[in-house]
Amino acid sequence: MKKKILVVGPLPPPIHGESIAIDTIVSSRNLKKIFNIEVIDTSRGEIKNIGKFTNKKIKDDILRITRLNKLVRNYNTDILYISISQTRFGLLRDIIMINIGRKRVKKVITHLHGNKLGELINSLNNYEKLFVKNGLLKVDVAVVLGDSLRNNFLGFPKKVEIISNGIDEDFIPNELIVSNQERKFQKKVDDPIQIVYLSNLMKSKGYHKIIKSVLNLRKQGFNLTLKLAGLIQDETLFESVMKEVQEENQSQFIEHLGVVTGQEKKDLLLNSDIMVLASDFEGQPISIIEGLAAGLPIISSCVGAIPDLILDNGILLKDPTIAELQTHISEISTDKQMRIEMGKKSRELFLEKFTNKVYLENLTKIFKDNGE
Repeated sequence: MKKKILVVGPLPPPIHGESIAIDTIVSSRNLKKIFNIEVIDTSRGEIKNIGKFTNKKIKDDILRITRLNKLVRNYNTDILYISISQTRFGLLRDIIMINIGRKRVKKVITHLHGNKLGELINSLNNYEKLFVKNGLLKVDVAVVLGDSLRNNFLGFPKKVEIISNGIDEDFIPNELIVSNQERKFQKKVDDPIQIVYLSNLMKSKGYHKIIKSVLNLRKQGFNLTLKLAGLIQDETLFESVMKEVQEENQSQFIEHLGVVTGQEKKDLLLNSDIMVLASDFEGQPISIIEGLAAGLPIISSCVGAIPDLILDNGILLKDPTIAELQTHISEISTDKQMRIEMGKKSRELFLEKFTNKVYLENLTKIFKDNGE
């Protein structure tokens, strides 16, 4: 008889790393052959009011907790798998679910798709902190995206495992990569170099610094274009930086595309030459994994599990300032051989470590493990 898994976590929309990872699990044909999977979707449907209290959020979470209680009581659930929240109200909801599930299921697994849990727990009041600590002590296995993220659980769960994110191995077929590398090899010195930023537009992800870097480099004569794809979180910041772009008459070279998905996203990646993400805080961005799959050199920050994604296929920035971004964007944009070699290494790293096949195989081992 198949084990029954109750998956608790956000599904798209909105599109972000965590929702994509949860969708990968509940949509996997291979997992469905082995397990019966039920899902409780915890998505708020938007990202602008993350962490803010509303009556609707409380009502929705009460309904989710009630449904979880019914499922674990009446349907013999074997495994409770929770993609643990990194907001105060979401975390307290998840701990309530863990407490309910612990009484009925054989195994409780939490999966952290980020790097803010430890900071969040430390910010709680004493009662909340004790409540969270006691809940996490009931977890059998906690999963993080990289070794550097273990401390987020502050030593409370019994066991911490590492599973990197992944995307479909055929997200971009190999034949397209080969033909695209040939096209880039034929690129002339004076052809424009396209930079891509693929993530929601949040201040913490440094998109405003990337825009400023490209503006400065264009003033110096660099033939660069910048395509930004993602949902705007802070309208005020976005309008401020784009106003400067307009005042400098650079709107045709620096463009916000909105949210891109499907073939549009693949075309954007294939038509780009460099991916840049200048985050102050991260887990392990799926957008960078998509950049690896597309064979792009990556410039990003030395935070979270990003160093696992950038070895000799890009540049890690300890301090992603505008000056540092300018230095390395100019370096890679003017050295075609470097771009091509880094791009090839990105693709190789993706196929070796960051496909859905590897991701789901590692999760399956944890689901099957009886702790023997």
